[in-house]
Amino acid sequence: MRRISVQKVHLRSCSLLICVILILTCVFAQDEPIVREIVIQGIRTVKKEDVLNVMRTKVGERSSPEMRQDDLRAIYALGKFSEDIQFFKEDVAGGIKITVVLRENPVVGDIQVIGNTAFKSSSILARLPFKKGEILPTGAEIKTRLETERLYAGGGYKNARVKVRMDEMGEGKCSVTIIVEEGKKILIKDLVIRGNNSFSAFRLRFLLENKGSWAFIKNYYDETTFEDDLE
Repeated sequence: MRRISVQKVHLRSCSLLICVILILTCVFAQDEPIVREIVIQGIRTVKKEDVLNVMRTKVGERSSPEMRQDDLRAIYALGKFSEDIQFFKEDVAGGIKITVVLRENPVVGDIQVIGNTAFKSSSILARLPFKKGEILPTGAEIKTRLETERLYAGGGYKNARVKVRMDEMGEGKCSVTIIVEEGKKILIKDLVIRGNNSFSAFRLRFLLENKGSWAFIKNYYDETTFEDDLE
């Protein structure tokens, strides 16, 4: 008698399930009417073709709710629109019309850096994911803060804190203000570890973010990671 393993049965069951899902998807897609027109609303500076190129839904082909969900994610991934993207389906002669309603992110009209003395404004602006006159990318506030703090941390200002403010200017534009609190640049001259019996101080130093300086190697105190070092 031939023995069939549980693993083989499971694989066959999964394969059968995938085939059924694919067949049902094709059947439902065939039930969808043909797309006769795609209308893009809410764009100012972005080209219509840039949106259409990332969409699975095409004029002259059939669409489906799953495809339109993929379209929504692909359009948002462009990084130029807010997340409240809307799709509307309308019956027309010989098929349907798809209307995509977008809200384009504002154009950066002005950028200011306040509180910086250790680094020039040009050094900070060079690390930003956008420039004046460009569309403000999605997540720009977080990216700007992180990039500026990385710049300062690399220069020894481990305790620098950055705030980013976005203000509307009208006519689809906004201003970006980067407020820097540089903090103090504190050199760690030496790191002393006491009470360690099971592990050597040399070994423990490799686990820590705050390390002593040696020769040409400079290490600076980072308050945010000091508690982690203690743990």
